[in-house]
Amino acid sequence: VISQFKHIYAGQGLHGVSEDDPACARAASLVPHLQALQAFAFDQVNESHLGDTERQTLFDFMMRLGHTRKALSDAARDEAATLRVEHDRLRPLALAMRRCGLRQHLTLARPLWGWQKVEVNPNCLFYAGGDGVKQALARVCAERGLELSEKSKGWGAGQVRWNQIRESAVGVFDLTVGGRALASVCHALGGALALGVYPVVVIPEEAAGLPFDIDLPPLSLREGEDVAAQLGPAIDDALYGLHPTTGESSVDETARRVLEMSDGEDATTRVLRQRLAGKSGFDPVEAEEMLGSLVSLNGRGKAALLLPVWPGFYPEEGGRRCFHVMPFRESWSDEARDVVRHACKRKAKYRRGDETEEQRVIHSIWEEVCRATHVVVDLTNLNLNVCLELGLAQALGRPTLLVAQAGGTVEALFPESSKLQVKPYTLADGGKSLAAHVAAFLQKAESTRQ
Repeated sequence: VISQFKHIYAGQGLHGVSEDDPACARAASLVPHLQALQAFAFDQVNESHLGDTERQTLFDFMMRLGHTRKALSDAARDEAATLRVEHDRLRPLALAMRRCGLRQHLTLARPLWGWQKVEVNPNCLFYAGGDGVKQALARVCAERGLELSEKSKGWGAGQVRWNQIRESAVGVFDLTVGGRALASVCHALGGALALGVYPVVVIPEEAAGLPFDIDLPPLSLREGEDVAAQLGPAIDDALYGLHPTTGESSVDETARRVLEMSDGEDATTRVLRQRLAGKSGFDPVEAEEMLGSLVSLNGRGKAALLLPVWPGFYPEEGGRRCFHVMPFRESWSDEARDVVRHACKRKAKYRRGDETEEQRVIHSIWEEVCRATHVVVDLTNLNLNVCLELGLAQALGRPTLLVAQAGGTVEALFPESSKLQVKPYTLADGGKSLAAHVAAFLQKAESTRQ
């Protein structure tokens, strides 16, 4: 019976609109997206064990979707009016629903670049890449009433880019570039995934696939065809897309961590502490609002609640865990691994990304970064996986040591990392310089904690 109702509710088109009518082309192209959002809302509201606020939020989505469908039906033969409905109703609704879909992933972080006040714009796109794709993307934005995120400010390239990603509904990541520019794009993608920003990853036609494992297919640009025409549908898919989720939840543990850091004596903090203490099985929508208030009052501008594309994890209390982010297949990889592992001996549990049993590679990397108390990142040759994982670590705010082999990498970093201290090392001395950097890093972190 539920399946039949879902088909009726989510299978409707626009009233009085024919797909074959050229005047209704834009409105008709939005129907599959609207139906997918309706199907999502229907499935979600029929889940068991929903909290009261959670269920009411989902019912509100269903009501807003109905109103939006009517508005699109009324505007269908006027392209400008259709665009206004998209801009003012459908995109804000899709963004709210996408964030709601990630509600069980609520994660406490202390991002490297802080947490300035930034408003998310459902009609804003972040872009990282080359000028060619950017010019085509600008055409897509002009046609669809979108804007590129270029107004955010900060104290350096890293913070500016962080705030640009934060204010955007969708990120476009152009992997057709090379060198430092490509490393920069992958680094930005890591930050976007930690923020739950929906990515469009662009690759050249000849590429075999993505250099890392994420749960979304890339856009392979076909040579000889108009780039804007290829980007347009991918942007629509992203604006109205929903992240796949696994059903895992980090809300209860996040609530506990937020309560631990909420030491203020203001009235709001005291009331919320009393209300939340000892509870579990939180309504995630209600929890985000209450925990957000606590973080705002007690985070001192450094702590933040994220809705990443995966559920959050945390370091074990009283334990020390060092995650080593580095290439696995270079001729020097095993030697560098052994040096860092030995430097961690009796000081921290050593982990490297290829030592996990988790089959979902990027998910396992995320979990290891989350669980780490220390992260050592080897930027030698700017490996793309390493750059993405650095973006994850910086978004979470884990204590991070950047190292690179002497010989050019330190002097050739991408702008977002060029102002950060990178410790040079060589393996020609048996790894003594690398071991010394790691030992000092672990000692400094221990002194800071004490």
